[in-house]
Amino acid sequence: DAADVILMGGESFPNLKGLPPPAGFLEAYPRAIVLDLDAYPPATGLSDHPAIDALVQARSGLAWEHYSDRPIRFAFPAPTYGQVLQGLTALFAALLERESSGKGQVVFASLFEGALMWMTPHWYLAETWSPQLKAMFPK
Repeated sequence: DAADVILMGGESFPNLKGLPPPAGFLEAYPRAIVLDLDAYPPATGLSDHPAIDALVQARSGLAWEHYSDRPIRFAFPAPTYGQVLQGLTALFAALLERESSGKGQVVFASLFEGALMWMTPHWYLAETWSPQLKAMFPK
């Protein structure tokens, strides 16, 4: 009953295999908030893919243009940064909700959603191309 927040990796973190599922932690600690970090959201069916930032960048479309000898990708771990920001937002929202309900819950954040977060500014103007999307990159 002393656990307040539990961070755990999901299916795509093989070094954490053998841990109980997130709901198992809630049985032991009913007021705990469990933040489940994974490579892809559970509904995508991609939980068997590894949680490797560069591969998630490629699958999400962040690494789409190529030089002749290598792909162009973000030099910083964009999916990881996005996952952490979304995970903290979900965690704080769950903690706030627990203040009124008294019950813990499981919240999720994935690398894939973290990668897509960086495209959000482009989605605001979906009907008009932004200068960034019109730019030509050398191959």
